[in-house]
Amino acid sequence: MSARSLLVAGAVSYDYLLYQMPTASAYHPHARNAEGVGEDAAHLVIRTGGADLIATLLTAAAAKHGIQVLGPKLQPPAASCLRHNASCICDLAIDDRSLGSELRYSVTRTKQIGRSPTWHSPDIDKANTPPGSTVVITGSGEAFRDLEPALDFLQRVRPRYIIHHMTRPLALGPLWDLIRNGPMTRDGVPDPEYLAVIIDADDLRAEGIAISKALSWEATAEDFVRNLGSNGRLDTLVTCPNLIVRFGAEGVIYHRGRDACDPKLFYHPRAMEGERRSDTDTHMVRLDFLQHLLLDLRLALQTQSLRIAIWLSATGYNVLEACRKLKIKNIVLASSETLIGIPFDPHPPESLPITEEHERKPESAYSLSKLVGETMAEQYARWDPEVKIVSLRFSNVMLPQEYSTFEGWQKDPKLRYWNCWGYIDARDGAQSVHLSLKSEKKGHHQYLIAAPDTCMRMSNDELVKAVFPNVKYNKTAGPNDTLLSIEKAKKELGFKPAYKWQDQVGK
Repeated sequence: MSARSLLVAGAVSYDYLLYQMPTASAYHPHARNAEGVGEDAAHLVIRTGGADLIATLLTAAAAKHGIQVLGPKLQPPAASCLRHNASCICDLAIDDRSLGSELRYSVTRTKQIGRSPTWHSPDIDKANTPPGSTVVITGSGEAFRDLEPALDFLQRVRPRYIIHHMTRPLALGPLWDLIRNGPMTRDGVPDPEYLAVIIDADDLRAEGIAISKALSWEATAEDFVRNLGSNGRLDTLVTCPNLIVRFGAEGVIYHRGRDACDPKLFYHPRAMEGERRSDTDTHMVRLDFLQHLLLDLRLALQTQSLRIAIWLSATGYNVLEACRKLKIKNIVLASSETLIGIPFDPHPPESLPITEEHERKPESAYSLSKLVGETMAEQYARWDPEVKIVSLRFSNVMLPQEYSTFEGWQKDPKLRYWNCWGYIDARDGAQSVHLSLKSEKKGHHQYLIAAPDTCMRMSNDELVKAVFPNVKYNKTAGPNDTLLSIEKAKKELGFKPAYKWQDQVGK
């Protein structure tokens, strides 16, 4: 055996699946009617979730990918004590894609009902597993308050690689404390390079990391690069050498620790996060996680990292060159606030508020691509005096449903200092595009596009004093006016942002 041997351990739940049978003739052999109801009513079937389900799915894929899988050892729940084993109830509905008598179900609702998942691991006494295997651990560290079984398992196996599917609360608990430095070598020294962590983007959002959803993959990548380090409590996660963030079944970002300036984005070219497609079996519980686990396993089996990236500067060139050849004279480009030096660590801004006159200081591969885009726009405008190109330097784009997360930032000004507490409502962003297209200007023009206020209730005086005490500050007219000046956009475009987060909370 080698790294191609997978030992799956971690949280195992007993999931109670409730579903409808359309007729009595379609009776499911493993199901029984709920007590006191007719044949056409709800049926119940018990399935194990968590580590046992992942092991089952991996076993089904083992032959294709050349891996050997050993799942957790467990006993099936006794029918006489169902209510004592339940972790959650899943309501299933017949999927629209069902054909004839072949029924397909999708999950409509899940509800936690009591018992927490417990640790289970393979019976390694019978496995005869030599060093060099890969251990897959599912579940949150908080679920394993008794760490002894996990510690004993890892000490006996001494895996070469650890792949951990982490759930909320992120980066907490004794299990994470045990494995976050990587698997132990035979010399007793942890090797962090051989630890990979898989998390869901929605779990990051729930922890206060602002990542846009379903706007564009470009916006998703930008938010990830800018905001991942904004929650200091997640530092041990941010510095993980192999962090896999999954965006439904449609995309994944591979992040190589805090010093990595070029995360890799893999995405479906015709679908955004969460979109259902006929070629993806999203009706199957946890199948999307399996896809990313197999991707993660490839990282463990390869000696070099995957080299796929979005080359935004090339995209900008293609757009500008296509417009030139098609004689399109009215062009609006999505640039970025990141050009002004975000995340201002270790280099603070020269002065506040920030304007378009501030020097452009890209601090990441993403913001560098935006600088290249604006530079190309300047030259294309020079080539043709009749062309108009507007570069809109958008702040952190927010959807209305994301404003509830702002409350989690109010006690600590350092959580959102990295872009001077700026944001922009997506609807106001659309307004700026509309106004730019209507403008009769010629040449290349850049505008900061932000909301009229900051994302904080704390006054600007307090924010600047707490975070940027040595930065020149020209006091704003209002106590919470944006520190990303939008005066130029107001004057030249007629930009009038209509949405403030405090007015939108609760709507």
